[in-house]
Amino acid sequence: MAKKNELSREKRIDQLIAECNQAFDQWKALYEHGGRDPTWPDGVNLNLVRDHIMGFQRRLRELCDACELPETAKRELPPKVESEYMARADEIRKRAAATFCAFQEFEDYRELRALSKGISEKDLEKHSVNAVLGYVKKLKTAIQADDLVTMRRYENGDYYFEVITETLAKTRELPFEGYQLTFFETV
Repeated sequence: MAKKNELSREKRIDQLIAECNQAFDQWKALYEHGGRDPTWPDGVNLNLVRDHIMGFQRRLRELCDACELPETAKRELPPKVESEYMARADEIRKRAAATFCAFQEFEDYRELRALSKGISEKDLEKHSVNAVLGYVKKLKTAIQADDLVTMRRYENGDYYFEVITETLAKTRELPFEGYQLTFFETV
């Protein structure tokens, strides 16, 4: 029985070492490249991973004698960072600006905007036209407010372009009440 408990203890230690090392790697990757969290800045997630590392190291110290403490348990913690920290901030800003410009030039987006002016509110709501047009407005607002978390959602704009095109196809089939988009109307 003692041998089984010792083996179980060794397995738990090995598992904690692996999880702790993985958390160190995750912290480094998140710090350098950022994450994909649509709601929270990288700093919040970095500090969460740091807390996990502290927990793994604490459990390793509890399971191991001081003389057999693995290097992972002795490894220096990554620094605590500001909650608002964002990796690749300048890159995110540049990509968001490029995506916004691409939206402005996208014919399907422009046509959808024009058609939306002549469609009933009921149909706009039913077919999510205003929500889809809101993607571009949200990006514009995020750029103006320097909201990097929101801008990061638009780094790969392919999804949004596809949704705009799909929504336009559905909108073309709706009854049109008539409206002329003027030259001066912009997002």
